Amino acid sequence: MRLIWKKYDTKFDPVVTLVGLGLLVVGAYGIALLRHALRHPIVWFIAVLPLLAGDWQLKASYHPPVGAFSRDYVTVLQSAAERMGCKPPDSAAVAEPKIISVLPESGLE
Repeated sequence: MRLIWKKYDTKFDPVVTLVGLGLLVVGAYGIALLRHALRHPIVWFIAVLPLLAGDWQLKASYHPPVGAFSRDYVTVLQSAAERMGCKPPDSAAVAEPKIISVLPESGLE
C-alpha cells in the first residue's frame, strides 16, 4: 500500500486485511442482532424489571487485606510498620452498621 508519506509505507498483508474484514462483518452482525432483539417488548420488560422491583438497599462492608502468600504475613507487616515508626493496632477495626435514606430531589429550591 502506497501512502502519502514514504515513512509510513507498508506492504499489503492479507492476514491483517482478512482479520479486519472479519471484525467488520462480526460487528455488523452483532449490531443487527441487537437491533432485532430491541424490537421485542420482553427484552425491554426484563431490562426494566430491576427498577420496578421496589426499594434498593445499598450495603457497604470493609474487609481488611489478607496476605495469601505466606503464613507470617501479619508479622512481616507489623515489623515493616514498626521500622517506619508506626504502631499497628492490636485488634481489627470494627465498624457499626448505619442506615442511610436517599431521597429523590423534590425540585423545590
